[in-house]
Amino acid sequence: MVGKIINNNEIEAHMLGILLFSIFVVVSRMLETILIARKNAKYAGMISLFSDVAKAVLIITLALIIRDIRGVISAMLIYSFSRVACLTYYLFGQKEIRGAKMTYKNVKEQLKYCLPLSLSAIFRSFSEKIHFFIVSYFFTVNQFAIYSVGFLQIPIIAIVYDSVIQTSMVTIIESFKRNENEVASYIIKNAVRKLSIIFLPIPTFLILYSSEFIEVLYTSNYSESTIIFRLSILLVAQETINFNFVLRSIGDTAYLFKLNFIRFILTTLLCFKTSLSTFSRLV
Repeated sequence: MVGKIINNNEIEAHMLGILLFSIFVVVSRMLETILIARKNAKYAGMISLFSDVAKAVLIITLALIIRDIRGVISAMLIYSFSRVACLTYYLFGQKEIRGAKMTYKNVKEQLKYCLPLSLSAIFRSFSEKIHFFIVSYFFTVNQFAIYSVGFLQIPIIAIVYDSVIQTSMVTIIESFKRNENEVASYIIKNAVRKLSIIFLPIPTFLILYSSEFIEVLYTSNYSESTIIFRLSILLVAQETINFNFVLRSIGDTAYLFKLNFIRFILTTLLCFKTSLSTFSRLV
């Protein structure tokens, strides 16, 4: 069924591995969050950087050895399971965490914050990825390959964004608890300034040298991806004014869920309509 939806029947055989990888990744993300909440942002950043490097090395190594999609999926499973193992080891080593007691009031407060946040993350992820599924359904494998290369992810962007935002959130929450709104406002501005230092020059540089960048990584066979890459890289700049972390800091995750749900609906309708009209002209 999934293979028919994304126009790739071969993916059916690997769905279990992809599902396990997704679960392990979601669970293991708690490790950096806990470290930052306990004011160990330096270690959280080091773990994130090491994880990304290890993932890349694993994927490249097993892909070259096995020379099949199974190598990539195996690498992803090893990487994600290792992170879960590290999280489990860390939690069992913390006495205060092991001895913590859960009460109905605490669980209710956590669910009030976490459930809308989780749903918000799901719909945001769908909004960011739905265009891939729609394009893969309406167009050929070669056309989809050119399109997907155009949305090449730059690892340093995610690392910098997570590091700056998560460390800022801890101090913002503390400032709001002490009713120090001016301090919280300064921290938010400082976070935007830090992101701007990275997120404005990088897109400018990549847009200017996008043709060379794509050809070096993917050869001239994917030169048609250049225009898509130029458009997609512009989205990086808007992350400097992405204030979702402020809503998370003040605990208004219900409003964040509404925003991402509306975004998902609009994105899906727009992508479907655009792909359908383009496909009809090609046919």
